[in-house]
Amino acid sequence: MRSVYDYIPTIICFIICVYILVSLYRTAIKEGRSLKLILFAFAVAGLLLSGLYWVAFDLLYPTERMPFAANEIAEWALFLSLAATLATMLTSSIKAAKWEIGFAILFMAANVALWIAWSGEWLQDIITGIVFGYFLINLVRLLKETEKESLTVPVRAVIALFCVMIVAANAATFFVPESLTARHDLAAYILLSIVEGYLMIRVILSLWKKSEPRVCVSLSFSLVAWSLIFMYMSAGMFYNIANICLSLSFLLSFFSLRREVRL
Repeated sequence: MRSVYDYIPTIICFIICVYILVSLYRTAIKEGRSLKLILFAFAVAGLLLSGLYWVAFDLLYPTERMPFAANEIAEWALFLSLAATLATMLTSSIKAAKWEIGFAILFMAANVALWIAWSGEWLQDIITGIVFGYFLINLVRLLKETEKESLTVPVRAVIALFCVMIVAANAATFFVPESLTARHDLAAYILLSIVEGYLMIRVILSLWKKSEPRVCVSLSFSLVAWSLIFMYMSAGMFYNIANICLSLSFLLSFFSLRREVRL
């Protein structure tokens, strides 16, 4: 049975989601309708609905594992809406970022393999990987277009190396003795936290310095993507930290998109 403290990250998420949706409505009244903001509103609604379903199921069936259910559909809508939001800002062809896209596909395939190994739920994990992968493809394309001010080639190379190390650390837990599993998990959590902290700082600084709007959007959506990966790869305290970071990343993404629409 969960304690009330276990629901704090989800409650924070609900509050932020409601704030964003109300603010998006007010922004639409003042600034006019924007396709970017409408698509982002669908993403926020997907996050909110997924959380509401999880809480309802957990309260009604606290001892049972959640099956393939409506929350998965809400998450797919979340990923597709985020991808569509980014698609409205892309200007170059898909070939311009072919290497980055290739790595994103491989990284997502590795994540899907880990999810299946952990849960055994092939169908939902594969579909989630496809729609999440579409989001990542559009994200790396925008990062490529804004690389001089967002994530430069050396920074992306370091993050890519961290991605490989994180996947390796998680995969190793299936092969090492049980006494070493916790060490590999901790190593993955540390690497995930380092990138999470770096992206969080970069997003806040870009908003503070009033960087070019597409730069702010690419960085803030990168934080969203990494927070989701962090959540899917963690448990316990680290899962709660990633959950709170995800909520904050959506808030920062809203601020970034609002600047993009107003300028």
